[in-house]
Amino acid sequence: VEILALNGADLNAVTTNRETALLIASKRSDYCDTTGAIEVLLAKGAHISAVNKDGHTALHLACNRKVAELLSLKGAS
Repeated sequence: VEILALNGADLNAVTTNRETALLIASKRSDYCDTTGAIEVLLAKGAHISAVNKDGHTALHLACNRKVAELLSLKGAS
């Protein structure tokens, strides 16, 4: 994620479901530890308040406690 950000990737680009990389990393946290990626995304300017087509934020989609706590500490609602 950091390499992509350093090379100009749009970290707030959205999928057809209006999901950003942060939203995807949050909801995939049940499969693997995505906290490192989430920390980089936030440090590089990912919008913590982004919502998908269903109105869910990264905090709503977080699939494990560690990710939910990280997002809460960073100001997610």
